[in-house]
Parts: sequence; structure tokens; C-alpha cells
Amino acid sequence: MRKGLTLKVMIARGLGLCVFAAGALWAQSSQTFGTYTYDVNGRRVLSSQSGVTAGAGTSASVRTTQTLNGRRVPAESVDEKVVSDGPGGKVVERVVKVYDEDGRVVSSEKQVITERKLGEGRSELSTAVYRSDLNGRMTLAERSRTESTASGGQTSSQTVVERASLNGGMEAVERRQSLQQSSNGRTGTDTTIYRKDSNGSFQAAAREVVNITKSGATTTENATQYNTAATGQMELTGQRVVTTTERPGGGQTQVVDVYGMSAPGRAVPNYASGPQLREQQIIDKSPASGGGFVETYSIRRPGLESGALGAPVKISETVCTGSCTPPKTPPPAEAKPAQP
Repeated sequence: MRKGLTLKVMIARGLGLCVFAAGALWAQSSQTFGTYTYDVNGRRVLSSQSGVTAGAGTSASVRTTQTLNGRRVPAESVDEKVVSDGPGGKVVERVVKVYDEDGRVVSSEKQVITERKLGEGRSELSTAVYRSDLNGRMTLAERSRTESTASGGQTSSQTVVERASLNGGMEAVERRQSLQQSSNGRTGTDTTIYRKDSNGSFQAAAREVVNITKSGATTTENATQYNTAATGQMELTGQRVVTTTERPGGGQTQVVDVYGMSAPGRAVPNYASGPQLREQQIIDKSPASGGGFVETYSIRRPGLESGALGAPVKISETVCTGSCTPPKTPPPAEAKPAQP
């Protein structure tokens, strides 16, 4: 079960790399991502492959997997285009399709993302999500709107999430409040999520506090999660510490310490003692010739008796070939009229 879960996480990470690369590049470019895992005998096996192309205002990525009979079929595709881009804002349309093991489309989703600049440090980000029904028709399933206000080193945001209800309309199901403060190379973000209770009232359900600091070539991100307990009070449920170090020559090492209220296979003798180290993820990224890179993903887990971290176990390796490094300073976007 754990191996299957790790594979799903790895595939999601690989697709995330593709979408990031496609969105970051502005010139015509193409990349190929191959993600390899290791079988029970330690042999390196290609588990998924993604191709990404990006041009002026458009990008497309397709992730393929291998079936039991050895055929490669599409698993997921993402097509994105800029509908309009001007001084007042930007509209992006993204279409995501999921395929079955025979390469047939089983679900489609269209996202329309609208960014608006309202002046005086205010902005608005709206997302409408349309999903296909059993007949293939696209219907509005979810929408969200985030209003942000920036002043000095502080940004406050309010988000409302609505989903389709049984009566055919849209119903607010979640609200988020976020406050970000930046000063002297430090950034802190405090986000609280409110959800409806059985009486239809919004109550605090979760909270995350993220602090980011940078010192030289090292950036540290400390994220602490809280959830509402049965008592109605917020309780600490987990913590994630990400340390990213840039190496001379373009390489990067990222160490992710994941804490929870228990470690796999071990009972916590004192719940009040705080979160326990569940695993340590090591992500090493090294540049390759021709603008590509190789990224390895390893995990260390604590021993059942001692609790000490064991040796790293390599889980996957992602190889990018092509224009994998985006330009540092893209040109300003050209103003385009809004589409009807």
C-alpha cells in the first residue's frame, strides 16, 4: 500500500514539473520528462513520460504510462492558453483530460482563471471550474474568488469557494483568510480555513502557518498545520520543514522533514510531546548537458525501535531533456484585447 501511494505522489510531482515548465517559458520550447522507478529487483523502470511544448501564450503537456501489455497510452493531458493579457489583468483557460488504461478520455475539466488589477494594491483572482458529466457536457462545478490587498510588506487575502449544490445553484462551502508579512528577508503567512458545520454556519476547520527565511544560498520553509479537534479548539497535527540549498553551477538539494503526531508503525508514548518525524525526503537536482536536468527523489524513514532515520532509499528519478531552464527575465507581456 505504501509503495502504491509513493508512486502516485511521484507521478503527481512529475506532472507538476511539466506544468511549471510550460507556464514559465514564454518562447517556443519543448521538454521531455521521463520518470523512472525501481522494481523489487532494483532495476530502473520507466514508469511515466511527459512531453511539454510551450509557445506564445500557449502550452501543452501529455503524460503517458505503460500498460501491462507494454503499450504506452496517455494518462493525463493539460492544454493552456492565454485568452487575453493587458494592463488591467489576464485571462487563462486550462483544459485537463484524464484517460483510462486504454487511452480513452474518462473525464474532462476546464478551468478559466481571471486575474484583475484593481489599483491601489488591490487585486482579484477568480477561477471557474467546469467538469464533464456522464453525457460529456461541461457544467460549472466549482468557482472561487480571492480578493487581495497589498500595503507595504503586508498582503491580506479573502477567498470564497463555491460548489454546485443539489438544487442546481452554487453554494459557498469554504472561506479562507490569509495574512502575509515580509520583512528583512523573512516572509510569514498565516492562513485559516472556515467550513460549514451541521447548522450551516462557518467555523474554523484548519490553519497553516508558514515562515520562510533565506540565508545566502539556503532557503528554509517551515509550515505548521492545525486542525479543529472534537473540543472545538485548534490542535497541532503536523509540520513540514523544507531546506533548499542552491549549489554552485546550478545544482540544488532539497531536504523535506515531514512531522506528524505519530510515525509509521510506532505508537507515540506521549501525545502532548508534539509531532514526531515521519520521514525525510531528499530531492537532488543536477544540471545536464543541453539545458536539461536530472532529479532524484529519495526517502529516509525512522526505525521502528530506535526511531533513528535509516539510510536513504531512492524512490524515483526524473530526467528532463530539452529547454528545461526558463529564461531569467522574460519580456513584458504584450497588451491584447479581451476576447468576446
